[in-house]
Amino acid sequence: MITILASTNIIMRAIFAYLVLFALTRIMGKREISQMSFFDYTVGITIGSITANLALDRTQSFLSILPSLVVFAIFQIILSYISLKSVTFRRIVDGSATILIKNGKVMEKALLKTRLNMDDLMIKLREKNAFRLADVEFALLEPDGQVSVLLKSNKQPVTPSDMNIQTQYMGLPDMVIEEGRIIENRLREKGLTRSWIMAKLAEQEIYDLSKVMYAQVDTSGNIYRLL
Repeated sequence: MITILASTNIIMRAIFAYLVLFALTRIMGKREISQMSFFDYTVGITIGSITANLALDRTQSFLSILPSLVVFAIFQIILSYISLKSVTFRRIVDGSATILIKNGKVMEKALLKTRLNMDDLMIKLREKNAFRLADVEFALLEPDGQVSVLLKSNKQPVTPSDMNIQTQYMGLPDMVIEEGRIIENRLREKGLTRSWIMAKLAEQEIYDLSKVMYAQVDTSGNIYRLL
């Protein structure tokens, strides 16, 4: 009986810890792991450790651990806000980009400073489809650890503007059908009607909405669907 009660207690604590962690991560904002600064990573690890302790350590009450989680979350939100408003503070917390290649020349001191060797640099360049050093004009190590590469002008792909070709605005397509159901508010936002959607689908010989998994409409009025 004691074992069952103990197991139930751990399960309940784990559920509560998960909900707390979910709420805190939502409040602190979305950010990809690759975009996290060292400070973000440290705070995330700390909050994760405290939450794990909340779930497993039955000798401590929820109320004794919860304040520390809230404090870390509040500090993270405040510091993130300050970073948005202050360039100087953002440089201190996140750092700044480091030039690894300048005017086609590898900056050896920068490699030493960032603790990268030539093999590491070449791996980073290949990830950006730059396989030859001779093709690179500039390469910068960003604060998030990614490398930005600018190829030399004669090695860059040709664009329509280079050939004076006029292109049309594409915009962002909107989802209008999801799992066989029309998203009515999206139609209203785009000034479209249900009958217009059905007519477009009929042009593609589709008359049953339940057979349409997803459908998008672009700014030109074209509809793309997935059955």
